[in-house]
Amino acid sequence: MSKDITDIHHRSIPYAFLGGLFLKLEMKSMGWKSYGTDDEDVYDGTETTISGSDGYYTANTHQKWRHVKRLEFRRPVAYQKNILFSLVEFFIRVNQGIRAWCWNLLLAVIILGGIATAAGNPIVFMIYGGVVMGSWAFTVVLSVLARILRTIFRLDEKTDEVLESYGMLAWSEYEEF
Repeated sequence: MSKDITDIHHRSIPYAFLGGLFLKLEMKSMGWKSYGTDDEDVYDGTETTISGSDGYYTANTHQKWRHVKRLEFRRPVAYQKNILFSLVEFFIRVNQGIRAWCWNLLLAVIILGGIATAAGNPIVFMIYGGVVMGSWAFTVVLSVLARILRTIFRLDEKTDEVLESYGMLAWSEYEEF
């Protein structure tokens, strides 16, 4: 089933800490418009711990919850692209995955890095820091490149023309939140 060219594509991306700033920079550089945030508590099931001795045991059960923050974005399905812009967009999404991976591994890096540093070898922190800083640098470089490509190839204007030809409001007329 294919999407109608007049549909608006929605993306909801979880973030933490500085990730929100980077996500907004990247997504806006690719023609996405922000339409707010979503904070929710996600139920992760229950956990039961059993403790005791001498034949007497106690079971304690509690619910597991985590708080998830998401940024919401939208862009028309008809958004115009070319091969260079699509390639930059692909690398931006890969970079988003790298940043998410770095955030998920933070606790393990702190533990392993602390052990390695205590042993006189801070290489874990150096590698992790290099990956994080490199990802941040790629965020800025790729975002600027995406904006340049959008301007050079007039992708926003072409998208507006397509939407207006279908009797819709031009994408540049939509507001952000």
